[in-house]
Amino acid sequence: YGPEILKFFFVQAQAFSKAAKAELLNRFEKLKKRDVLPVFRELFEPDRRALDDVVFDVLGLTQGEREAVYEAVVALVRARLEKARSV
Repeated sequence: YGPEILKFFFVQAQAFSKAAKAELLNRFEKLKKRDVLPVFRELFEPDRRALDDVVFDVLGLTQGEREAVYEAVVALVRARLEKARSV
């Protein structure tokens, strides 16, 4: 909401074709009907992967790059949890 948001990278809406936008909304509608799971389970849910695939397709990521994104997310969450436990 403030200046800190400028540090983040965002995929511009213009990067999504009309079909990709529709598919993203369709997959999100399905996903939002259930509870969010802990990240270590969420990343393996088929509906989560389907939503992510729309974004990954727009970004042009290979399967290896997609898996690297998931691995990085898990590593960041683990590091954050470890830091929280140490305080």
